[in-house]
Amino acid sequence: MLHHCICLLLLALLSWRRADCQVPTLSLTEVLEIATGRSEQVRIAESAVRRAGAEQTRARAQRMPQLTGQLTYTRTLATEFSALFDEDASGPVCAPLMLR
Repeated sequence: MLHHCICLLLLALLSWRRADCQVPTLSLTEVLEIATGRSEQVRIAESAVRRAGAEQTRARAQRMPQLTGQLTYTRTLATEFSALFDEDASGPVCAPLMLR
């Protein structure tokens, strides 16, 4: 299908002649560059090639080892009440409360 489009474009360019204007002379390479640059099918095919390359990269990445990690850090600030709850705090010990 692409070859048909290129051939038709080439024939159109070669057969297009008007008496009042001069036809530019194009080489086959120039005609093919013009045709492929404007062809929707060529752009679709190029996109398919890029997509296939991306899928290959993704498939290769799945074969590689995966490494994940997590790191957390918690810091507790000291307050004036922190000595009240320490078990090894050295402070006055109150006598137990006795009810009479």
